[in-house]
Amino acid sequence: MFMRRFKYFSLLLATCLLFAGCQNSGNKENISSKETSEKTVSLDKMSESELEVESYDGNADAALELGKRYDFSNPGKSDFAEAYEWYKMADENGNTEACVYLGYLYMNGLGVEKNIDTAIEYFNRAISSKEVEGYSGLCRLYLQNQNLENASSLCYDNAKKSYENHSKMGQFLLGYLYETGYGVQQNISKAKELYKGLADTNYNNVSKTDSYPYCEAACRLGVMFTKDTASDDEKKKSIEYFNKAASLNYAKAYYYEGASYQSGINVDKNSEQAINYYSKAADMKYAPALNQLGYMFFNGYGVDADYTKAIYYFKLAAAQNYAQSQVNLGYIYENGYGVDKDLNLAKQYYSLASNNNFDGSKEAITRVDQLINEANAS
Repeated sequence: MFMRRFKYFSLLLATCLLFAGCQNSGNKENISSKETSEKTVSLDKMSESELEVESYDGNADAALELGKRYDFSNPGKSDFAEAYEWYKMADENGNTEACVYLGYLYMNGLGVEKNIDTAIEYFNRAISSKEVEGYSGLCRLYLQNQNLENASSLCYDNAKKSYENHSKMGQFLLGYLYETGYGVQQNISKAKELYKGLADTNYNNVSKTDSYPYCEAACRLGVMFTKDTASDDEKKKSIEYFNKAASLNYAKAYYYEGASYQSGINVDKNSEQAINYYSKAADMKYAPALNQLGYMFFNGYGVDADYTKAIYYFKLAAAQNYAQSQVNLGYIYENGYGVDKDLNLAKQYYSLASNNNFDGSKEAITRVDQLINEANAS
């Protein structure tokens, strides 16, 4: 039964997709920027209206800063269309770094219609202007679009070039490729080494727009250290790495902290503490955490059982096309937990999950179809 099966979702701390549900958009992560100059530091202190005046006066750096503010707002509140306009102005006024950000917007269809070819053009323009994050952008583009010709080799080549040019994003991406074996022979030891170089950094000096490779490296190390293959010393450090990424308000880290306490992985099991961390991630609209809060309320773990709240959280996650919650809602409407039984609505939710290739959803559709036919025949 689905509702009993999905309780294992967090218990194994399965590695989340590289491009799913993180800080800003859920589809696009923060990207590293160049070292800030004295001019950039002064721009950081300006209000949006002051930056607008500077931008219209032709200050490309001000336009870039304004674009970042709209791009990297609090999770769920970013205005990518507005960010696009300011990045475009920065580019037109000669700031080549803006090409990297424009590439990501086109790559993910944020604030502009998705266009992979245009994204590649922007990343290559950045590279031609010696913006090394263009290499990182191309690497991530080929990771997201593995159907493209020579995607795996191009992904690795660009990650390597990014890393060789001292990019922190490149260091993370190269670690990810070694961890997964995509485009290069898998090498877990090498992956850990690259991740640790980022995760063990003093985060006090890491800015919001530069935080992704550090936080993601810490999370991936933490997950690796929850596995049976991890050493005893590594297992002791898993929660430490999750905590470190959470110190930068990283949604995925809060989620993993919650999963650790829910399951008792390398910490004492504590459902109330799990609820606390899931709630932090849920406040940032992180779909896996929303789903887990729904699960906790459905089963009454750490809270009083409440089907209404469970459905609320499942629907928030399902609205982000999160397949696990779509299946959970299908199960709820199929069986009438806290709602009137509605087989047609159950089938709709199962179908959404099936479109996302969720395991078992097709069998659920067949089962509900049979129940509908039996009800119509009676």
